[in-house]
Amino acid sequence: MAKRKGRIFRIGGWTIVGIVSLVLLITLVFYLGREFFMGKAVSYLNEQQPGEVQMEKMNLIPFLNFPDVTLQLREVKYYEEAQGKDTANQEPILSLEEIHVTLDLVDLIRGGIMVSEARLKDGFIHMEVYADSISNLENALGMSFGEKSSTEEEETGSVFAIDLDKMELVNITLSMNNQVLEEHLSAKVNRLESSFSYLEGLVKAAIEVDIDINTVKYHTFNEQIEKNIYLNGSISFDPETSLVDVEP
Repeated sequence: MAKRKGRIFRIGGWTIVGIVSLVLLITLVFYLGREFFMGKAVSYLNEQQPGEVQMEKMNLIPFLNFPDVTLQLREVKYYEEAQGKDTANQEPILSLEEIHVTLDLVDLIRGGIMVSEARLKDGFIHMEVYADSISNLENALGMSFGEKSSTEEEETGSVFAIDLDKMELVNITLSMNNQVLEEHLSAKVNRLESSFSYLEGLVKAAIEVDIDINTVKYHTFNEQIEKNIYLNGSISFDPETSLVDVEP
């Protein structure tokens, strides 16, 4: 009996050592070719849409959310269109000092990308709806929200997917301007954290928000209100009993 337990422990130990060694090998390969991998990733993203992604540095943090791996993206900017001489002074849609994305290790080894967690920190996001009712983000993505072409509906082979268990924003300045409706909002997100889980037949979503509203222009209301809003709540749903539980 003792020999059998010892054999099980040895097998388990070697399995753990093998997984850790694989992760360390992936990390070593990543850092040896970091500039190459970052360049390929940015090029791939920019080939998918008219907007342009810029990034200063990319770090791999293998054991932060083990067994998943986390990428730290530094000095990330996203522009409405590719940058050149004519767009040198263009304001980016977003500019963030730091983004953490957690990737599924198994999908990564297989050549796919599954984002399960994301954390955006320190920066700003600006949304602008122009006089033609098209936003800067729609122009950057090359699509109109709410519309889907037949070719897009047929495409199912993408290697990139997002299934967020957790989304977090920290110290993000938001500004939204609608030229059509002449509406405006400026705010600072001190902290926003949302999560989604499905365990044992129970669907649960939670959100925590700490945000400072600075100015609001909506219809006849146009004020600099300087108001803090804090919200912490969750909602759960049991499919078997169809019961919904809301917690403030």
